[in-house]
Amino acid sequence: NSIQSQLLEIPGLGEKRARQLLRRFGSATRLREATVDEIKDLPGIGDALANEIVTQLAQDTTKSPAPEDNSQ
Repeated sequence: NSIQSQLLEIPGLGEKRARQLLRRFGSATRLREATVDEIKDLPGIGDALANEIVTQLAQDTTKSPAPEDNSQ
């Protein structure tokens, strides 16, 4: 899953805003490290949407990879 596809899963965040976020922060890592205040500085992104973005991206980084199946 690319960062852009993760962003597009967030209700209220379309392609245009997803591209804006990626351009503004320059990388997926910087976007994941961004604060709500930094995100809501972008036009069209308010408190609720900025909070949702931070929450969704934080959840993604806490997911552990699926365990490997070493059985044969």
